[in-house]
Amino acid sequence: MIPATAPDAPGTVLRVTRLLHPLGNIATIDATISAAALIEFIRPLLSPAFPSAVVLVGGDIEDQARVLTSHSFFRAESMCLMSVSRSTLRTTPIPPDFQLVRLSPADDRRFADAFAEGYALPHELAAMFAPSAAQRAGLNARYYAIESREQPGGSLAAVSMCAILNGIPGIYAVATRPSQRGKGLAAHLTAEPLRHAWSEGFEQGLLQSSQMGEPVYRRIGFEGHGYMALYVRVPAQ
Repeated sequence: MIPATAPDAPGTVLRVTRLLHPLGNIATIDATISAAALIEFIRPLLSPAFPSAVVLVGGDIEDQARVLTSHSFFRAESMCLMSVSRSTLRTTPIPPDFQLVRLSPADDRRFADAFAEGYALPHELAAMFAPSAAQRAGLNARYYAIESREQPGGSLAAVSMCAILNGIPGIYAVATRPSQRGKGLAAHLTAEPLRHAWSEGFEQGLLQSSQMGEPVYRRIGFEGHGYMALYVRVPAQ
């Protein structure tokens, strides 16, 4: 969804926005990439002007991790690869004063406001993941949110996206405003979009979880299948 600044090499994705958040300047690296190739690939992320991040899709592969740490990246967290099926997904009630709604490109601002606050992102970066961005990228993506029943059309308490990729629904961009956490909203915004997708004939659901979100997903029936490793670099200045 973020426009590429250079062609992606096989097994890699690179996006550089120069925004002051690691997720705005990020590479994903699969297990086949050699240490020598990784050194060349991450050079655009070594600028002193902005923070950056690298996701090692194969986990902490020793040679890859050594390259990153030698270039001032530190290991920030593990990201669990998770799946769920119709038979294992549990119910996810929310308080009666909230309701689930579908979003459209007309809701870009509302989505970006909630996503930015939930992830502590620059608003400009959050907007790159809004409904109209998915539409421009040609993604089969559906956006959902939870809002107050008393103030429909107002600010959103939480948001998520369900994208159908390679014939499997995946849940992305699950974010809850800090003031609305602890109410089961993130769990609901994970489960209900999958149920909507399953009504069209899909059978499974996937996501990549942060460490904070992993217990939530396990409680509602997801199981883990290994981890990716997130490394972050923050220039001293």
